[in-house]
Formats: sequence, structure tokens, C-alpha cells
Amino acid sequence: MLLPVGTYDVEAGLTGFQTEIRSGITLTIGRQAVVNFTLAVGDITQQVTVTGEAPLIEATTSTVSGVVDSQQMRDIPLNSRSFIELVPLQAGATFSETGNTTSPTFGYGRKLSIVGTRYTANSFLLDGADINNISNSAGSAAGTMAGVETVREFKVITNAYDAEYGRHTGGVISAITKSGTNQIHGSLFGFLRNDNLDAAKWEDNAFGGGNKEEFKRNQFAAAVGGPIIPDRTFFFGSYEGLRASRGETKTFNVPGIAARQGLIDGENIGIDPAVQPFMDAFPLPNVICGSGCLDAAFPFDRSNGTGRFADGRSIITNQDFFTVRIDHRISDSSSIFGRFNLDDADVANTTTRPNTSNDSKSGSRFSTLEETHIYSPSLIGRTHFSFNRTNLTGVDTELPGAVYPFGFSFSGAEGVSGRLDFQNDVTDWGGSSTLPKFYVKSNFQFKEDLFYTIGQHSFKFGGQFQRTQVNERSDFHGGGTFRFSDLEAFMRNISNRMSFIKPGSDTNRAWRQNLTGLYIHDDINLRPGLTVNLGLRYEFISTPREIHGKVGNLRELSFPFFATYNTENTDVGDDYFLNPSLKNFAPRIGLAWDPFQTGRTSVRARFGLYHQQILPYIYRSPGNRAAPFFAVAEADLGDMSFIDFPNVLQHRTISCPRPRSGADHRLTSSSTMPRNRPSSSGVSTCSNRSHPILRWKLVTPARVERI
Repeated sequence: MLLPVGTYDVEAGLTGFQTEIRSGITLTIGRQAVVNFTLAVGDITQQVTVTGEAPLIEATTSTVSGVVDSQQMRDIPLNSRSFIELVPLQAGATFSETGNTTSPTFGYGRKLSIVGTRYTANSFLLDGADINNISNSAGSAAGTMAGVETVREFKVITNAYDAEYGRHTGGVISAITKSGTNQIHGSLFGFLRNDNLDAAKWEDNAFGGGNKEEFKRNQFAAAVGGPIIPDRTFFFGSYEGLRASRGETKTFNVPGIAARQGLIDGENIGIDPAVQPFMDAFPLPNVICGSGCLDAAFPFDRSNGTGRFADGRSIITNQDFFTVRIDHRISDSSSIFGRFNLDDADVANTTTRPNTSNDSKSGSRFSTLEETHIYSPSLIGRTHFSFNRTNLTGVDTELPGAVYPFGFSFSGAEGVSGRLDFQNDVTDWGGSSTLPKFYVKSNFQFKEDLFYTIGQHSFKFGGQFQRTQVNERSDFHGGGTFRFSDLEAFMRNISNRMSFIKPGSDTNRAWRQNLTGLYIHDDINLRPGLTVNLGLRYEFISTPREIHGKVGNLRELSFPFFATYNTENTDVGDDYFLNPSLKNFAPRIGLAWDPFQTGRTSVRARFGLYHQQILPYIYRSPGNRAAPFFAVAEADLGDMSFIDFPNVLQHRTISCPRPRSGADHRLTSSSTMPRNRPSSSGVSTCSNRSHPILRWKLVTPARVERI
């Protein structure tokens, strides 16, 4: 079970019988090949060689899985040269089309749902090492898992995996890399896709005069492997690159020509002087109005004051993937290998908003060192150490030529985009309210596995220890957001909501967590064709710790004490939650039956208990946005014409006006961090309520004062 994948010869002999050799037995990743011998009477020095493969039906395990080998990866048409595209070849595996692939919070790679589980429930292994990123998925900013020229084969376990595997309740995607041999072998490829080979899209004909936007996609790779010391030390190396530029004709709803003169549907409503620079910052409409139009004097304008601006935008993608692997045979009973991967990718997407680019980046460093030792014909051991780091980043950047009348940020925060949010009519101006984001996850893993065969029993037992470090930054309204109901409200400078990070908030966190797992598994061959699989896993995590103590909780949930919580009396410090994992015993039992003992039919049954551990993907956002270290202030009054747009966020002072009809306007601050569940952010709001007339003011550092 711990032997390297490859083709083997198996020899069996017994005194008084001829020796038989079965050649051509192929071991794939995780396969237990059953080889049956029929020995003829004769001298043991006589040999009979039989060439033929062992039965391909797994008749000794109840695990449901499938293998995709290197030949299939070469022969099957594979868009993007990403081996993850082949996972749905296995029954029960499908892409989760609702899984977000553009945000670092959710990970950039394509999402997989296996036998109905969530895409965050899968485990991705490379040479046995955990490569899951902060989102509990895997993949680069390019949306791919590069390595078709690097991966020798991979196995997809869709159901009923044995006690060796833990941490997740979904599928296991386990890949192994190629290694060198006694002969030098290499490969070289290049793939090209180009818009010159494509027809124009509907958008190109409708808005671009039939001119196609540029589309170029170049993928290229080289790999080579061979001996350093024949029969003892081997090398393998590969490089894969991607350069892609995809143009799109995009349309945005912008203020029309008449609206820039203060007119909406013929009525002169004027433009507030504070708003005028932002009206001018929007690009001019350039698409002739087709319906709901104003009049012939303004051919681009709709009656609601808006028009459409069409522009050629692009999504530019780059990726570089390197692999180096060294294998060394220490002796006939011991071997070791080391492998290092580097995967960098970046995507610049200018198609989402008129004046900003959404830039995504990923950087992965995977390193593994593993030694396999044959202690005896019945005992094999494997010692594994790996260090893997993933870095996911998302930022907004200024488009060349775009105009920012007040600077890139309303709040003055460096490198953080401000935002104008329109509920109707107009495309939002500025970047995302949740960027920038930076997630760096470092994973140290140690595993020890032993495989022991005696009589009818095939034991596998071992353990693992995993240390995870996560350093993150995740903003929310860091550049400030002003919301307007429509274009007319914008022109009148009547905002109905303003959102910004409370002064003094800290959006940086440094989490540390451990995971420990122990297991034992036994395959019992009760009789030819009938195997029972028994296993037990015990796995637990440590409560995550923020090394600077920036943990906020609500630990007293009884009423009325619960109703009095605010940012000043929130519980601070460990523990983040009560650890539910200390009783995580997970038994597994199954059977595999070959009723005809031909190797062509297998009947399987399985029962198991599996635990989805609370890992960084669960608390990456709520742990970052928790009072008292973080809060978002929101003024939400319906009519906020009294604020000094856009200067108010620089001053960080809000004086709510005297309310009408006896309603009061107060700034409230709340913290929502139950001890046993994730929380939302601490939020400050200016709200309308039916109480005696009061006035409140928010001053630095986000303290509520009565005037």
C-alpha cells in the first residue's frame, strides 16, 4: 500500500512447487492489487512467468474511488490544462457552479461538490500533503490547478474513505507528482487560442460595430526527468506558463448628457456643487438609446437621466508554475524524496466597474520531504513532513485615465477605494466595499504511517500533527461608501446611507491553530472474496488563538444582560469558542464482497462517522470583524442631505439633525459575537425611532455623545 506507483513483477514460490512470476502488475495511487497464484507441482528452481494485469475491480475495500492516470490527462481534451477539470469524470463529483471563484475569501479555484457535500468539505492532497488554502479549497487566481505535465496521476475518493483520512466530510482529491527514471525523458507543448479564429459576439455587433475585442490565450510547458546517479538518485523538473488576454465589450449605466446639465425628463433639478465633479468623472454615454428615451435632442439619454457607455475592457491573466523533485534510493529497503512547487498567478479584471480594476493574485509554495522504509516483508513505514503556504490577495486599483475628484478613497485610507452605491439606474462607481483582502496561510504537517500484514489482517495505523498559521487583513467599507437611491437623489446630494470603518478599527489578525489525528485501520480477509474493513479515527483541534489577543466574544447570553452589550463591555481574549472536537471519535466499518471470485464484480457496504473540523475557513471573516477591535459605522436615515458630502468621512463627525414627528436619531453600537458560533461585525448605525427628541454625535474614536 505504501509502494510507489508503477509496474511491478510479483513472485511466489513454495517448496515442492514451481515458482510463478506475475509481471505487468500496475499499482496506482492508493490501490490494493490482488494477485492470485496457482502453483504447479515441480522443483522450486523451475519458473513460470505469466504476463497479465491484476483485476481492476477493487475487491478488498468498501471505499468508492476512481483514478485518472497520465495517459487520460494527455488524451482527454482538457480546457485550461487544469487537471481539476477531470475530477467530474468520477461518479458523484460535479462542479459547484454557485461557488465564488473571484474573491480571495472563497478561493479562486473551481469549486467541487462531491456526493452532495459543500465545496468547503473537500481535502486536496499533493504527494500526501494538505494543500487546502484559507477557503478550504485549492486553485490559483487563474482559476486552475496547473500541473498536467507534473502530476503522474490522481485519485478521487468520493465516498466511504477509511480512517487514514480526516478533517473533512466531502471528497478526497489526492495527486502524486512524476519522478525521474534511469532514462532521460522530457516533454514540450504549446497551445494557442486567438480571436482571429472566433466569430464576433452579440455584444461586439450591438455595441462595438462588429469589432471583436482581443482574445489571446497561450499555454506552454516543458518537463524533463532522468538519473543523477543511475539506479539510485533521480531528478524531475517542469515549468508551465499561461498568458491570456480576453477582451469584452461592456456597457455601464452612466449619467446622460441632459443630466449633466441638471435636467431629468425635461425638469431642471440642478446639480449640487459637491456632486458636480463626480458627475463629470463618469464617462460620457456613447450608445444610442433604444427604448425609454428622452427626446431627439439627446439621442443617448433615457428619460430617467441615464445613458449607456460601451467600452472595450479586458481580463488579463498570467500564471507561472514550477516543480522540482529529487528521488533517492538509500538502500534496498529505504527511499526518500523531496519536492518543491511554486505557483504564482495574477488576474487584472477591468470589466466590473467604469473606473476601477479588480486585481486578484495568488502565490503558493508547496514543499514535501518523505521517507519510506521496508522494515520487513510484512511491515512498511512512511514518514512525511511538509510545509505549504498559500497567499490570496484581492485589491482595487485605479484605471488609467479615470478621474477621482476626491482621491481614490473618501476616508483617506491609502490604497482603499471609496464607493458610490446606486440602488437604481446607475452603475456603481469605485471599488468593492470588502477590499482589500490579504490571506496568508502557512501549514506545517508531520505524518507517520505504518502498514503491517499478518495472516488475514492488513493493518494500517499512524498519526498526524498539523500546525496552521493564518495572517489576514479583510476590510469592510474601508474607503467609505455613500449610497443613493437613484440618479436624481445623487444630483440633489441626498444620500440615504453612509458606511465607513469606525476610527481606530484594526483589520489585521494573526491566527494559530493545531490539529492532531490518530487512526487504526484493519482489512480482514475472512475468506476468499470477502473482506471486512474496520477503522477508528480520533482527531481534535486546538481552539484558534490570535497572537495579539484581538479576540472579541459575547459570553453571557442571558437576558437582560445580553441586551446591554456594546463595544465597551464586549468580552476580550481567549477562548474564541468552546472546543467541540475533543470527543471526535470516528468509527468506520465496511465490507467488500466478490460473489463470483472472478475479480469482475464487487458488492460494497459502508458505515462511518466523519467530522468537519472548525478550521480557518470558518472564522476568517467573523474573527476579523469583531468588536471591540473592529466596527462599521452606518448612518441610515433615508434623507441625509445634511451631511457634508464627500468631506464628512475625512472629519469622521456626524451630527444627526433634529428629527421630525417626534422620532429620534441616535447612533448605536453593537457587538455580535456569541461564544459558540461565528459572528457578524460590530456595527454602529444612525437610525429612526419613535422616542423623545434627542440628538447624538459620533466623534473619534466612534464614541456616542449626547448633545
